[in-house]
Amino acid sequence: MASDMNRRLNQGRLYFLLHYVENSDHSDYYFIKKNRNSSAEYQILNEELTSMDEDSFERLQPMMKKLSATFEIEPREGYYMTNIATGECPFCLDYIWNGPFRDVCKHCHAARIFSEAQRSDDTKYYEATKAKLVTYFKNKERVLPTEQKNTTIYSGSVEDAFNCIVDLHARHGNHLISVVYIECFDLITSQFPFFRG
Repeated sequence: MASDMNRRLNQGRLYFLLHYVENSDHSDYYFIKKNRNSSAEYQILNEELTSMDEDSFERLQPMMKKLSATFEIEPREGYYMTNIATGECPFCLDYIWNGPFRDVCKHCHAARIFSEAQRSDDTKYYEATKAKLVTYFKNKERVLPTEQKNTTIYSGSVEDAFNCIVDLHARHGNHLISVVYIECFDLITSQFPFFRG
């Protein structure tokens, strides 16, 4: 799986595990709480974090409203809304930039995971999802030198590592997964400059 797709999937897992996803009155539509640390930033395919000023963000509002007009539910203040059948997420900059054709955004991943959890044994599904998220972070830590590793994530139990991830998410917000990726990428490219291209 491509790194950007894996990143969005794991951001979705984290949002599911943090109970950000809520049902709507329609089976294909879900609400995802906006993170308090959210800002007008998104990641593009080359993993660079791109920032958008408030004026540019405001200019996108008419398009976002038009995209959401086809939804069979009304928007909620403080929430993204997504259609898990089509992959649409009209208030998400990642969706607007990348579209749903190659991959869906993190909100849609979170809603699809939530939907699957509702159809299965919720507790087992929750624990399996947590283990997959922790494995993702452990693999990111694996490439770092010992002195740079987060030992709780790398060597700790699934529960300890998950609690550390939640704590880091509280501090870094949406940047958490990008920060881990950028640290790994910078380490690799500093040792092997030909990767930078």
